[in-house]
Amino acid sequence: MVQGKFYSGQEDLAVIKEIRKQVFKDSFMWEDEKECLSMHAVVYADDRAVGTGRIFYDGWECIISHVGVLKAYRGRGLGDFIVRLLIDKAVLSNVEEICLTAGKDTFAFFEKIGFKKESGKHGQEEEAVNMRLNRKDISRCCDCHEN
Repeated sequence: MVQGKFYSGQEDLAVIKEIRKQVFKDSFMWEDEKECLSMHAVVYADDRAVGTGRIFYDGWECIISHVGVLKAYRGRGLGDFIVRLLIDKAVLSNVEEICLTAGKDTFAFFEKIGFKKESGKHGQEEEAVNMRLNRKDISRCCDCHEN
């Protein structure tokens, strides 16, 4: 069974830190000043924490970041589930736009959910792109289940 749970940044985030450590290794995905001000989603599969992501409200928009799923659990729609949990949190907070920065290896994943690339460089391959999702463009369909 798959379940999602939210943690506030004020709670013990040990389970989240452990997932990040395994998913992101030595990259930039560690703590920052927004950690305690964010809401964190954790996805559990068979009672094991296997994925996480966070959302932060900066006063204007919600920013999704730190989305990752343990390697053994990828390809099952769990990343999609995490992002949609975070989108729902933004919608329930009455936010009009959600943004994120996607690496070139995750751009298509976020685009499939409905995020659109912000205008910027054209004709060049970018390492990371800023993407936005407007509330009115949110799709209800997800990859968490078969149609």
